[in-house]
Amino acid sequence: MRRVPGSSLLLALVVAACGSGSGGAGSASASGSGARCADKPACRQIGACAEKPGALAGDTRATCGPASEAHCRQSHLCAVFGACAFKEDACVVGSDEDCRASKSCAAEGRCKADPALNAYQCVATASDCRAAKICTEGGMCLAGKTGYCEAENEEACQKAPGCKHKGACHLVRESGVAVCRARGDDDCGQSEACRTDRACKAVDGVCTSG
Repeated sequence: MRRVPGSSLLLALVVAACGSGSGGAGSASASGSGARCADKPACRQIGACAEKPGALAGDTRATCGPASEAHCRQSHLCAVFGACAFKEDACVVGSDEDCRASKSCAAEGRCKADPALNAYQCVATASDCRAAKICTEGGMCLAGKTGYCEAENEEACQKAPGCKHKGACHLVRESGVAVCRARGDDDCGQSEACRTDRACKAVDGVCTSG
């Protein structure tokens, strides 16, 4: 799977939440098991803590979703991506303050709220990219039009510590974003990650031990 910085974790949270809800509150009610939305992993992951009517017309089954800002604020979406506000039945980005407090700010330079560009994740600015780990360690120091920090060129990737440490020496485009990645097993084989963690094989641009 091609990865854009930050998007893989968001996708994982949504997929996990959907998976955990496939036997959700509606199915539990029908079977009498009584499992509540607040007890499901999706509550902590994406704020899906409240029982809601079925999404399809005529569907009497209940599904789980956020129903208040409190549901959003206790979720991983808030802590990681800054999506702490509740609007139109979803957890969305609401303020620069929430973005600056999110993990994606220090790690990936996404410290600003810009709902017009991305309602569900904070976006990057030039100064925030330069201060973030994704730049100082990974060579991705430019704020791209998509709201992510990007690599300027191949040289930026090769000069970054991530090339030596993790084999991320080459510029590639993933979903339109210029990122530094390992191009093959040779990059991984020369990395510190290979020597110390046996992460010598390139899988989707990332060195792994698999």
